[in-house]
Parts: sequence; structure tokens; C-alpha cells
Amino acid sequence: MKLIQSHDGESQLFKPYRESHLVCNDDIQGTASVVLAGLLVALKVVGGTLADHTYLFLGAGEAGTGIAELIALEMSKETGSPIEVCRPKIWLMDSKGLIVASRIDSLQAFKKPWAHEHEPVATLLEAVQSLKPTVLIDTSGKGCMYTPTYRSYR
Repeated sequence: MKLIQSHDGESQLFKPYRESHLVCNDDIQGTASVVLAGLLVALKVVGGTLADHTYLFLGAGEAGTGIAELIALEMSKETGSPIEVCRPKIWLMDSKGLIVASRIDSLQAFKKPWAHEHEPVATLLEAVQSLKPTVLIDTSGKGCMYTPTYRSYR
């Protein structure tokens, strides 16, 4: 099998080769691998498994959904559960708020697996208060989103 490694925005260019080649995007699979490795190392310190945690992503672009997918795949492998059973432990927010089932018709295809049943939530603080995530991953690129309110949240 041949390998094609792509970079930002090139994934669609190589779509016709996915059946005959191993195609990966360094920004998606590469970043996801590093984040998953960090989580697995953190679990050695705090204990437990990936499935013991609730994840909230600020940012639901290809990088965020790629990381979420790899976490769900590893969680599935660890628990022996189908990936569809693992995905509800992982929540994503985009510029319009929490990705929820009521938004499914307006979502891009790569976001649809992350649309869970929940009331709409507009802000990160509301999502943190509602979901009580134990892991917060920022892939938004916005910066300066974390006020003392977030840092003191338990």
C-alpha cells in the first residue's frame, strides 16, 4: 500500500486515492495522535480510562473532529464498545454553540456524528456548567477564552 500525507486543505484533492492508498492529513491525524498520547500519559497520573471522562472541544473544525474521532476510536478499543456508544462522551462547540441534534440539518458532514441530544447551548461557560467536562480541548485558535471563571471551575 502507498502512503500519501497531505497538509491543510489538501484532503479533498487526494480523496480519489483513498481506496488504493493510505491517505492521512498531518493536521488531523498528526495532531490527533499527539493529543491522544497526551491524554494517555495524563491518565497514568490521574488514573482511570478514557471512558471515565467527559470531553468538551472548543472548536469543531477538521482538527477538533479528527482528535475527537481518534479519542472515540481508542475508547472503543479499550471498552470493546462500538464507536457510536463512545461518541456521546465527547462534545464539540463551534461558532454557533454546542453541536446538538436539533442542528443536524445545518451541520457539515464531518460534524454530524457529534450532534448529541441536548438543549442548545450558546457559550463555552454554559456548556461547561451543563456538561461538567473533565477534559477541555481547545482547537478554536481564538486564544484568551479562559477567564478566571474557567480557571476556578471545578
